[in-house]
Amino acid sequence: RRELIREMDEWVAVLKRVMDAEGELVNRLVEVLGQRDVAGEAVELNRRYEAGDPEARGMVREVVDLVLRGQRDTLARLGIEIEKWDYESEAAVWSGEAVRVVSELRRRWPQYVEWKGGAVVFRADKFVEDFKLWDVLDLPKFVPPVTLTRSDGTTLYVTRDVAYALWQARQGFDKVIRVISTEQMHEQAHVRIILYALGYEDAAKKVVHYAYEMVNLPGAKMSARRGQYISLDEILDEAAERSASLVKEKNPEVAGVIAERVGVGSVRYAFLSASPRKPIEFKWEVVLNLRQNSGSFLQYTYVRAYSILEKASDVGKATAPDDMLPEEQELIVKIAEWPGVVREAVAALRPDYAAEHLDGLALVFNSYYEKAPVLKAEEPVRSFRLALVNAVKTVLEAGFYILGIPTLTKM
Repeated sequence: RRELIREMDEWVAVLKRVMDAEGELVNRLVEVLGQRDVAGEAVELNRRYEAGDPEARGMVREVVDLVLRGQRDTLARLGIEIEKWDYESEAAVWSGEAVRVVSELRRRWPQYVEWKGGAVVFRADKFVEDFKLWDVLDLPKFVPPVTLTRSDGTTLYVTRDVAYALWQARQGFDKVIRVISTEQMHEQAHVRIILYALGYEDAAKKVVHYAYEMVNLPGAKMSARRGQYISLDEILDEAAERSASLVKEKNPEVAGVIAERVGVGSVRYAFLSASPRKPIEFKWEVVLNLRQNSGSFLQYTYVRAYSILEKASDVGKATAPDDMLPEEQELIVKIAEWPGVVREAVAALRPDYAAEHLDGLALVFNSYYEKAPVLKAEEPVRSFRLALVNAVKTVLEAGFYILGIPTLTKM
């Protein structure tokens, strides 16, 4: 009873939030849809869409394109551009590929196909057990059966995903990296298993599930079912607003551009510096920390290096002195390690390796900045230190390019 009351209270809070934001729209929807079987209409629309009904296709595609337009705008703020968008309906549904996946499984492996309430179920668990595929396909220890169709014959997400994977396999890619949360662990395992069962063993082995954990924003409630969420645009807006306090530029227009770039760099770094296997605890005091382990910290470090070199005007050849400071030795080691770190990060699909290394380099450089004068040092030490600062700046630039962190020359 307490649980029911708590859930009712949450739904009332959700309704109030929506009413406060779009009261007129909500009232109109209740008026128009209140007496209709909305769920039944949705099922029928889905059936017509899969069947290729022109009206249904037009309605759904119109909504999809609106969503994609918003996603493109958001991604553009992060400096991300998707080269090509694949429509699942074209690759998997209207082509008939998803239906063929089901019929081919039934033909090849009838012993692993069951009917439950009119729906088709593939016993992936038994198939994996019989063929010992855990290590072959890098599968989780537990793999459940997978339902491929609804009772009305329409296909489900995983069936269409297998059909899309078949389309990808025919493109001749060396590797297909699917960036999807850990919540999809079993679904992505099913894709590889069904590809293997259909005779696409090599293609199944080329599919990599790049699983990542979810983001937790302390104090924020999120629920897809209740329509409670915080959008990435809201995060970027707040990041820019908070970053404004870190910017010393007096010109308001220029300051706004810098704050946006600091905010974007901080948000990107917050995501990319985290291990994909660990949930991200998104805290602003960490995301915008100017002392360590943040995008703004790296940008601030870069500005320091840039400022020194700009004042020096020239960076000539340099020879390492006989007695280097410990920080100088450490900087040289970290600079030399950078190419190997990048190779390892690429091979392991772990951008956090690069982020961690850049943070370590920045920490040492800032300590060095406070201790060792560069511009006022005597020759040949001055030239050596300028060369070292330039090398640090070069590594940071390369790291920013890899991680997509905007480069700044002043903050």
